[in-house]
Amino acid sequence: MKILKSQLDDNWMVFTVSILDESYETHKILFNTFGIAYADLENRIIVIDGEAVLKDRLTPDHTLAIEAHEIGHYVLDHKGVINKSLAEIEKEADFAAFKILKEFDKNRAARLLSERFEGTYDLNIEDYVIKPSQRLKIENYIHDIKVI
Repeated sequence: MKILKSQLDDNWMVFTVSILDESYETHKILFNTFGIAYADLENRIIVIDGEAVLKDRLTPDHTLAIEAHEIGHYVLDHKGVINKSLAEIEKEADFAAFKILKEFDKNRAARLLSERFEGTYDLNIEDYVIKPSQRLKIENYIHDIKVI
């Protein structure tokens, strides 16, 4: 298991789990449910499927986009029961991730996220409309981590 601090926010830890880790089978159940990664939002931990990273030949920019997406869920309070569709929650997290990556000049990762967004939702990420309250949460988060 590879454990690193987040490249975006020192308050987050990123665990990359491989098949050699004895806990991989447990994590694999969650990867099958949530995809290539999932986050423990309360404890600010991101867990990435290292096997999928290898199989899909993902670059560090891909994993940075994944990291930003999971942080986006935290920023937008995607905890517990939400009265939104899963697609809407994922769009919001992608949008937050895109804004965070752009703000920190992580342009290659932002471009990858933008391309995936357009391919998945047939919508340019910059044209996505998010509620003003959600936009404010993103802006406040960016301001807070820039101050730290």
